[in-house]
Amino acid sequence: MKKVIAIVSLAAMALVVAPVSAVEETGNGAPSGAHYTLNIIGVPKNKTADMTGNNGRRIFVPETGKAKILLTEGDFQVLDANGTDANGAAFQLPNPDEDGDGTTSYSVYVRALGKPGGSAKMQTCYTDATGTWCAVDFGGGVSQITITRSKGQPKFTNVSKDLLYVDVCVAWVDANGDGVFTADECTDVDQLPLFGFDAEEIFWDYDNSGLKLAQLRFYEVPTVVVSARTADDAFGQVHIVSLTASSASEILAQFFETMDNTAIDERVSQCLLAGIVSATDSFQGKNTTPKALQIASDLMNRGADQQEIVRHLYKKMNSLELLKLWGIIMARLQWHAPLHLAWSFALQSDFTDSSPSPDHLIVIIERIKRNYASGKVFVIIYEDTPHHFSALVEWSRLGNNAPWHEKDGETMRTIPLHGTSADAAQQELLSRLDVSSIA
Repeated sequence: MKKVIAIVSLAAMALVVAPVSAVEETGNGAPSGAHYTLNIIGVPKNKTADMTGNNGRRIFVPETGKAKILLTEGDFQVLDANGTDANGAAFQLPNPDEDGDGTTSYSVYVRALGKPGGSAKMQTCYTDATGTWCAVDFGGGVSQITITRSKGQPKFTNVSKDLLYVDVCVAWVDANGDGVFTADECTDVDQLPLFGFDAEEIFWDYDNSGLKLAQLRFYEVPTVVVSARTADDAFGQVHIVSLTASSASEILAQFFETMDNTAIDERVSQCLLAGIVSATDSFQGKNTTPKALQIASDLMNRGADQQEIVRHLYKKMNSLELLKLWGIIMARLQWHAPLHLAWSFALQSDFTDSSPSPDHLIVIIERIKRNYASGKVFVIIYEDTPHHFSALVEWSRLGNNAPWHEKDGETMRTIPLHGTSADAAQQELLSRLDVSSIA
């Protein structure tokens, strides 16, 4: 059932590879062709009837509140339709990626139906000897999805990555030696397909806020996003994923080499090398691999100029004054595990002693992100005038669950604070964060 569809894009290159074959889509956003439909129906009252073995292609969940949908491997089938009782519902579906190559053998699309106004959040979770963990717990590639019934014609969205894969912690550090693990004690996360790892149970967590009907459709088509971190899933029908690659540029270089190595001219080599240098922090990051170095060497042999790339990428961090400010902020850096929050502060005297302005904090906050792979919110509180503080907040890894989210695509904001001291400003920031949406 696997088909290779190459729709590859790289913004920096403005380069598109034509698809080998195409999946025809309908006007509702889903592919055309045979599919299995699962309706998740929100009901105001709990069901009392035994619905075990009731294969009606629908599952009942509370109209308001949480439900668990246990997942088992096999042909598509509802094993228990009642998600309103303590046992939860049960659904059977095939292993989406049996060989673990990052390309699914089928795809899942979702849309919201029913009266406009309701919404639900859905995420993949698992339980093993260390505890129960869900998509929101780790800063990996799998995210919690939000299904919202807006006005107008409902459209399907491809959610294969988020519902068919799980972020699994594969390495832990028991910091306090109590044998009880917390999410911040996870040191390595791997994105694995459903049923591709040992677990006591795997399930979908469904948190309903008035949504009458969420409709899932499973199609026999693969789903394509070229990514080393699998953070995006809306740009094609097949995901080309390498969890060991340093960057999308590394994957693209290998792709072009296999398909047509004459496509990698000097200009393309420069763009690909720029992507690798940026992703690996000029080959100093933990994601730098021998393969990345080999590909970088090949690109330089084709005409890419590493020194020019470094000069342009890091010109904002070249001044001694800015490096001093970076050191001051890093020395004050604090970590709040429940919020996956890294924050620090800068006083006005820090800017007086070093010429950079608060505008340079954007560069520093990006550097902080590279040191906290599990971080979801990054903040620098700074004194812009005497006894007046603001906070630069970046939350790009939270998706739709971002604090203070107002504009589509917004991931950074400057927040004015009322505290007149660094301590007061920090306490105010923590109190203003929406803990329920971030933790």
